[in-house]
Amino acid sequence: MELHKLLARQLSRCELSDTVVPQNLQKWQEFLERISKGYIENDQERYLLERSMEVSSRELHELNKKLEDAQRIAKLGYWFHDFSTVPEKIIWSKEIYRMLDWDAGKPLPSLKDVFLLFHPEDQSKARYIIEKALSEGREFDYEVRIKGADEKYKWYYTIGRPIVEPGKPISKITGITMDISRHKQVEEEVVLLHQQLMSSARRAGMADVATSILHNVGNILNSVNVSVSLIQENINNAYSKKLFSIGDILSEHTSDMEDYLTQDPKGKLILPYLTELLKKIKENNEMLTKEISSLREHVIHIKDITEMQKSLSGVSGILENTSLSEIINAAIRMCSNLEKKNISIIKNFDEKITIKTDKSKLLQILINLIQNAKDALLSSENYKKTKKIHITANQENSDTIQIIVEDNGIGIKPENIIKIFSFGFTTKQNGHGFGLHSSALAANELGGMLEAVSEGEDCGAKFILTLPTSSSINKEEDKIYE
Repeated sequence: MELHKLLARQLSRCELSDTVVPQNLQKWQEFLERISKGYIENDQERYLLERSMEVSSRELHELNKKLEDAQRIAKLGYWFHDFSTVPEKIIWSKEIYRMLDWDAGKPLPSLKDVFLLFHPEDQSKARYIIEKALSEGREFDYEVRIKGADEKYKWYYTIGRPIVEPGKPISKITGITMDISRHKQVEEEVVLLHQQLMSSARRAGMADVATSILHNVGNILNSVNVSVSLIQENINNAYSKKLFSIGDILSEHTSDMEDYLTQDPKGKLILPYLTELLKKIKENNEMLTKEISSLREHVIHIKDITEMQKSLSGVSGILENTSLSEIINAAIRMCSNLEKKNISIIKNFDEKITIKTDKSKLLQILINLIQNAKDALLSSENYKKTKKIHITANQENSDTIQIIVEDNGIGIKPENIIKIFSFGFTTKQNGHGFGLHSSALAANELGGMLEAVSEGEDCGAKFILTLPTSSSINKEEDKIYE
């Protein structure tokens, strides 16, 4: 019989043989002690190993519990699918069961059955992604709506990757799925709030324009009142009464008219007086004619502003081909009293340029920019310089038009260049910060952009509006993972 190597080693150390009966009892006793010690040491090692396995098992259990708790807190679960086996091998973590309200006692659904739980709009996209992963080994991630036990859909974010084994077709995919329903709800609320903010800013901007227009109309009405007062004053003057009195005097002397006018001391005064009175009446009539003409112009101006305000406050979102010069000139007319404020408007653009856009929004932007330039000029401390607003428009290419409104007013501080389009930011004493913000939003809605340029205080400012020649409403479309 072949001895165990350990036993044979101990025999050799004690100079004993397995075929010869030992004569030296001391060596035999030493051999037995060695054997006993070996068993004790081996037993201790076995005990330590069992103890270590027990501790490791407990630690592994605790670690697994912590992992499950972490998945529950993060609302994230692990999954695995192996399509090479029949039936398909599936592994879900407990969190996947919980998120999908899946009964742990029921068999796990195949991937095809899982697709049936997806929202109908998401099924084809998910199938395409998985097919690409299995055929080309692509990693993937996508958002999907999955129906739970309550028949309601929730949003989930899935990250997965195929397991690639050299020389074998891809048949295994693994990944994680996270419940993002709360995040989606917050995103929707943020989008809604953003839309409400944009709508509020646009209304505030339009109100700002309307306030400016009402102010301009008020200025024109003041001129109307002055003209009416002058007309009324001159109509009620004494010239006509004096003329009627002379007529009455002459009618009393119809029989001796010639003698009265040439011989009577009072009569001699009538012809010179009548000549001077007619001169005054003629001057008065010329002045009345001028005031009536001015009054007519003021009334027409009010009518034009009212008609343009109707255009501005009309239905937004309608795209129409229109002359760019027509819109610019309309904006200038609506910002009246520029000439009375000694502000010169210098225009430089091709009258033939046309643009397809939302006329209401573009008009709102231009009125805000011109009004802003006017305020910058009136706020300037340099009263000696000539106040100018340059309005330039050019078609950079077949797709883009650029409109520049430039003034030589108070300018913009460098630190305010990036702030002036922010909601509520203003440097005006009585400003509210809606005008430029709403104009920037309107420019974005038209598919363009609005930017400001200034070399600093008292160096004027330039606002550059870039727009596509044909605006369009951009809609985000779902993109299939490729």
